[in-house]
Amino acid sequence: MTAAATRPRLSRWTKLLYGLGEFGPSVAGGTIIPFYFLFFLTDVAGVRPGVAGTLLLVARIWDAVNDPLVGAISDRTRMRLGRRRPYILAGAVPLAITYSLLWIVPTGSRGRRSPSTTWERTFSTTCS
Repeated sequence: MTAAATRPRLSRWTKLLYGLGEFGPSVAGGTIIPFYFLFFLTDVAGVRPGVAGTLLLVARIWDAVNDPLVGAISDRTRMRLGRRRPYILAGAVPLAITYSLLWIVPTGSRGRRSPSTTWERTFSTTCS
């Protein structure tokens, strides 16, 4: 018999619990960011719609390039904690901080909110 045939099968409950581990990231990254963040940028932060859409497009392109690279790096990682767990542990706190910072509108130089100018300057200097 092969090694795969001798392993016990996972119960439906175990499979469900494994699937729930992806529920939070998929809700945050798959629902909130694409739908609500665009409205937040345009309606709350005052960013022009074209700039907001371009910002989200650049983020998706970055994911398309970056995700396979990080996957290849994690595939080659050999640590006591495993291949993926060190990256998950190292990224949990920075992910929580940066995700919460997404929803903060910066203030202008005179103490009042000037989000459109601030966000557009940040975006244009980052991309140029």
